[in-house]
Amino acid sequence: NVGIKGIQNKEFAVYPNPTSGAITMDLDQNYNHVKVQVLSIEGKLVETFEFSATNKLQFNMKQVKGLYTILVFADNNASVFKVMKVD
Repeated sequence: NVGIKGIQNKEFAVYPNPTSGAITMDLDQNYNHVKVQVLSIEGKLVETFEFSATNKLQFNMKQVKGLYTILVFADNNASVFKVMKVD
């Protein structure tokens, strides 16, 4: 379980990390619109997820194993996470 402070000191938790694919994110409050972008180690956008009116996100990373950057945009807040995808 990794907690990282985002913009405006918002704390989001991302787990499990490392993961075999399934990711859960606990947000600090309900957000009207949340966009999640998964970037490869090269910085290429490989997947996008969008959610509405929620404080918990669940999605499945379908990429091959490796290190990924996850960008989370929640209303006017943004956070960055590193996630390791394993077999």
